[in-house]
Formats: sequence, C-alpha cells, structure tokens
Amino acid sequence: MERYLTTSSLTGHDIEQKSRSSYESMNMDKQEIESSHSEDEDATTTVRTGTQINDHAIITKRRKIYKQQFIKSWESKYTWLTRDCNGRSNLVFCKCCNKTITCNISHIKRHELTKLHKKNYNKSVSTPKLETLQVFSEFETLNKKTKQAELILLMFLHEHNLPFLLMDHMPKMLSATFPECEVIKNLKCSRTKATEITKQCLAKEALDIIQQETQNNLFSIIIDETMIFLPNNLLLLL
Repeated sequence: MERYLTTSSLTGHDIEQKSRSSYESMNMDKQEIESSHSEDEDATTTVRTGTQINDHAIITKRRKIYKQQFIKSWESKYTWLTRDCNGRSNLVFCKCCNKTITCNISHIKRHELTKLHKKNYNKSVSTPKLETLQVFSEFETLNKKTKQAELILLMFLHEHNLPFLLMDHMPKMLSATFPECEVIKNLKCSRTKATEITKQCLAKEALDIIQQETQNNLFSIIIDETMIFLPNNLLLLL
C-alpha cells in the first residue's frame, strides 16, 4: 500500500523527465557503440592503406635494379678479364675460360674461385704468350747477328795482322757512322774480349782446320825468316 502510495504520489512531470533521461542515456550508449565501430573501421582502413603502401614500395624497389658498369681497373686487378667482345655492357669476358660473365663484382669473384677457372688460369700462365715468343725470337736474332759482326771484325784483324787495340775504337766509329743499325748499336767488343774470343774460339777452330788440311795434303815449312824460296831453304816433312 505504501509502495502504491509512493508511486501514485509521483507527478506526471517527474515521470516524463525520468523517461526522457533514460532515453538520452540510451542514445548516448548507442552513439558510443557507433563511434567505437567507426574507429575500428578507420583503424582497419589505416592498416589496409599502410599495407598497400608497403606493397607498393616493395614493388617499386624491385623494379629499380642497379646495373653494374664495367670498371677499367678490373683489367689490372683481374688480368684474365676484359670487356665483352660484342660490346654488351651487362657482360664481361673471361679470356681463360672463353666465356661471358655477368658484369657484377660478386659474379666475377665467384667465377674466379671455380675449379674450372683455376685450372684454365694455371694453363694460361704456364703457356708462353705469342707476343713473348715473338719478342724473344727478335732478341735472339739480333744477338746472333751481333755475334756474327764481332767475329767478322776479329777475322779482319787476323787477316791483315792488325792489333787488338783497334777494337777499343772500331765499334764506336761504326756506331757513329751507321746510327740506325741495331746490330752495330749492340756491338760491345773491346780488345780484352777480342783476345779471349781469339784464344778460346777462333784459335782452336783455326788449328783444327790446319790439322785436317795437313793430314791429307803435302806441305812445306820455311826454316828461316827469309822470303827467298830456294831448295836449300826448305825442309820437307813426311
């Protein structure tokens, strides 16, 4: 009964205010829920947008591929390496293996460590190059011609009974007379060398020739210094 009286004592104005306040609280809760949902959607959209940006950045980064250009200093560091024969900028050529390699320092170092390249490189090092053989052949030819010129000069001295002292001046005179001749420029034969060549080489060869001729032919020896050829000045040896 008291509860009824208490309830009945409330005026219509109070009931209206209570209902209005409860309605407003319900609207506020609804707005909070909607705002939380919208925030979640915004966060999801932001995450998706960030993911799309990262994917786009990755795709863009993959598209930018750096192409290594040939560096001239590689040829001095890697003597077996040179530019591509066909002029392709993305390739280099290995002279030992006779093959092309990608123009990249990592690929070049990796190729240098392969067993096939090491084997071919050792073969190329042990085999003399054509240019080296050609230079050596030219040097040998010049050296041979120089020795022949020295022997000719010495034989000239022997034939005309000239002193070895002339060899201290004759090569210099010939070099000044014929400055363009490489053989004369290479002449280095003084009287000391001329004497040793005569003793060790020409004298022995001359004695061998005389012995061969005297073994098969008759000969006479003059026993004095006179140049009068009379029968009493000759001594016959059998």
